Order: sequence, then structure tokens, then C-alpha cells
Amino acid sequence: MRHPLVRTLIAGAAVLAVAVVGAPAVSADPGEGVATGCESAADQHTVYLKGSGNNFNPAGWTNTFKVGFESYGGYDQYIAQGNTASVIHLVYSGQQFDKIGSMQLTFTNGQVFTWTPGMGPSVNGGGNNEGWVVFVPYDWTVSYIDRGNNNESGSCLVTGEFSNNPQFNITGYTRGTPAPVGALAVTASGTETQRQPMMHREWDQSCTVTTTETYGVQWKKDGAPISGTLVSRLGYIVDNDPKTVDTIDPSSGGLVLGKNGKVNGFTYVNVDIAAASQPGGYDVEIADSSFNANGKKNSDAYNRPTGYKYNVSIHDGKLWITFDSHITTSVAVHIADNPAALPNNPGAHSANGASVPMVADANGDGHVAVFVHMDGLTWTSELGYTLVGYVLLSSVVGDEVCVDAETYTDTAIADGEPLVTPLSTGDFTITVTDSDGNPVTNLTALAPGTYTVTVSFGGDVVDTKDVLVEAGKTTHADFTDLEVTGPDLPVQYDADGHNGTKTVTAVTVDNKADLSLLDPFAVGAIRLP
Repeated sequence: MRHPLVRTLIAGAAVLAVAVVGAPAVSADPGEGVATGCESAADQHTVYLKGSGNNFNPAGWTNTFKVGFESYGGYDQYIAQGNTASVIHLVYSGQQFDKIGSMQLTFTNGQVFTWTPGMGPSVNGGGNNEGWVVFVPYDWTVSYIDRGNNNESGSCLVTGEFSNNPQFNITGYTRGTPAPVGALAVTASGTETQRQPMMHREWDQSCTVTTTETYGVQWKKDGAPISGTLVSRLGYIVDNDPKTVDTIDPSSGGLVLGKNGKVNGFTYVNVDIAAASQPGGYDVEIADSSFNANGKKNSDAYNRPTGYKYNVSIHDGKLWITFDSHITTSVAVHIADNPAALPNNPGAHSANGASVPMVADANGDGHVAVFVHMDGLTWTSELGYTLVGYVLLSSVVGDEVCVDAETYTDTAIADGEPLVTPLSTGDFTITVTDSDGNPVTNLTALAPGTYTVTVSFGGDVVDTKDVLVEAGKTTHADFTDLEVTGPDLPVQYDADGHNGTKTVTAVTVDNKADLSLLDPFAVGAIRLP
């Protein structure tokens, strides 16, 4: 059965330097022509390690082998540190020990001990029982497979003895122990106090209150009005004889006779239905047909052109009479398929345009007779309105808008309540050094002795003490009621700040500059008579 400390082979083994006790120092190299490791020559065979053992006492044995103590400063220093070594007793069961060409032990940490005949065997006091007694650190374990004859591993020997069924066995084993150690437990607690600086800050403020005034504009017409009998201008056949009346072109229209068949200057025009039905219709000249007191009968006097026009259009089932936006007038409109059906008086007027229901073209000539009468007319050119003044429509006072000055004055006042924060072990930096001043990090396995414990906070040493660690015990180093001063807290300002000089300026803005550029006919203009 495999010993509980035995492990499976780990690859990558390294050959060890070996200290041989009780025999002359020899090289681990067996020399040329001698098989090493687990490889055998043609006249040899390999025997692998097996077996187990307990409670081996190495007393009385000489030429023993000390393996793996270099990191401790040697075997003697290892022992002086309080450790004990593990001891392995290996035997060869054959009858011809001198046939052994080499022996190899492989350990689970990858280290390898190789023995050659020149190193000699370990023997007891009587010089008998040749074998090997190997001392190793307590945490080293031989790597081999203990499975009867199926035990190939990295622990073996090479022998030229074939008879007697030689075997390579562990017959004795004593487990080493580490030096007795103690432990150190460190705790720290206390408080951190941070000062709360207070300041009083003063600065000036510049404030503005803006009043927004909205104005409308007043414009006055400055064009000369036209009065008289304003009707549609007819077409005439001109004879250039001032003694005779020019003849009306009947295709353009005719006269609307007053009561008792008297001529009163009213006219009608024959409106071309197709032309008026086109988008935008067409224009008809406006004439002044006031009675000519000087007796002249020519058309330029009796049906005198005014230079103005109205627009006639047909849409939406109606005939519309409209004017240029620069014309102000009142108008009466009548329509009939037959001129004889027109009234002899214009009747009621409407401002700046009128419409009448469209009539059917009963006679099929594509025209209707339209009687248009304007009661006075005023024309205003692009500059025909004069800006009279402004009318305040609204006045809104805005909120106070303040801007702090870029410079200010701070004055220190009494500190505020300090911040006191409880601290525990994790808030401190704890360092432990041995008697030689070397830092120690593993506090659970300390060699007995005196250690110095230092507690720091924020890079400053807060407290220190020496403690004695004893083997098999846990020593407690408790630091309590530690008081440390932390960095100042951010400055706070008292609630009475901002009380510097405050300047308030009243500002009034209006829209007059924009209104002065408006077309006098734009929406919002206030027209005075």
C-alpha cells in the first residue's frame, strides 16, 4: 500500500547536489560508461521503487545522504531553525549490491537525487545491511508508484543482477516536522478628525430690469382724392370735331340712362365672359363722367380717363370687381344679360370692391352688361402715406436678471463642526518587522521571538510596540483609541454670503426701429383718415 506521503511522479526533475555524511565527498556524476537514471545498459535491467515503511530511526547509520537543504543554508542551519528532517530508508533485496550501476529518487517537487557506486552505500554500526538513508526537508515527498510489478516511475535503480528477483524498496520512513511557530494577530481602532473650515464670501451684483414696449404705427394718406361720377371707360369712335359728340363703340358698352331717359353719365361695359373667367380676369379703365359744364362734347371731356383701373373677374359663380391695393373707394355693381335690364341708379355702395351673382348668357354672345359706379376715389403711391407716430400697444416688465462680479472677497470665520469618522483595522497600514528589521508578511507562521508592530495612517506613524511571539501561541497586538487628524474638508461658505453691493439698471426696449421700415399697407398699420 502506498504511504500517505508518497505522490505520483512530476516531470521536469532536476539533479540535486548531495551532501554525503560519513563518506568522502564525491560527484553525482557516476562516470563514463555507467548507466544513470532509469535507463539500463544491455547487460542490466531497471528495478522500480515500491513498498513503504514507518518509524525509521537513523541512529547508528553512517554515510547517509542529506538532500535539498541548500535554501536553508545547509542541513545544520535547517536543524538549528527548529526543523526536523524526513528520513527515508531504502534497501536492495538482491545478493550482489556491487552489481548496482545507479539509483535515482524523484520527488514530487520535481527534484531528483541520483546515487552512483562511487558514493558508497549507507551502513549501520556493524557495516552490514547496505542501503541508502536519505535525509530531506520535511515537506519533500518521494514520487513513485506502488503497484506490485507495474510500478514504473522516476524512482528506480539499475542493476546487473538478474537472479534472486532483486527488488528496490522503502522499508523505513519518518516524517520530518517544521520548526514550531507562533502567530501574531494585530487589530487597530480609533477615530479620524477632519477640520471643517468656514468662510464668508462677498461679491457685487449687477442687475438689469428690462421693459419691452410694443408699438403700432400711424400712417396718414397724403394722396389727392378724385370726386365726381366715376364709371367704366367706354370705347369711342373719335371724329376730332369739338362741335360733335364722339360716337360710342357699341362693342365696348353703352350709356345707362337715368329717369325719363336722360343721360346722366352712367355707363355699362360688355364684359367678355371667357376673358374674365381666366385667372386674374382683366382690367377696365375708370372714367370721370361728371357733367361737362363748358359744353364740350368730346369723349376726353365727357368720359374722361382718370388713369386708374379696376379688375373684373368671374369665379365661384360670381362676378367680382376689385381694385389695386393703393386705391380707396366705394363701389356699386349691377349685372344683366340685356343692358335694358340694368337699373338707372347705382344704389348702395361697398368699400374697395364688390361682387354680384353671375347671370346666364341668354343671348349667347359671350358677354354680359356690367354697370359699375364708384363714389369717389383716392389713390396713394408707394410713398403716399406719411408716418404720423406710434401707438403703445403693450408694455411688459421683465424679471430682474443679475450677474455676479468676477471678483469677490473671502473672510475666514469660525470653523464648523468637525467630521469625526470611526476607524478600524483595515483603515490603517500595519507593518511587522523581525528583530533584524526585516519585514514580515505571514503572521500565521512566525518563528518565536520579538517583533515590532507599527500602525500608520496617511503615511504618518500613529503608534508602535514590540511583542513577543511564542511557539504554539497566538500573540495579540491591539491598538485602541488611536486618534488621527485627516485632511481638511472642503471649505464651506456661510448662508449670509452674496451681500455685496447690488446695482439695478432699468432698460427699455421697443420695436419702433423695425416698424419704421414697414410698408404702410402692411398688416398692423393704423390708418388715420
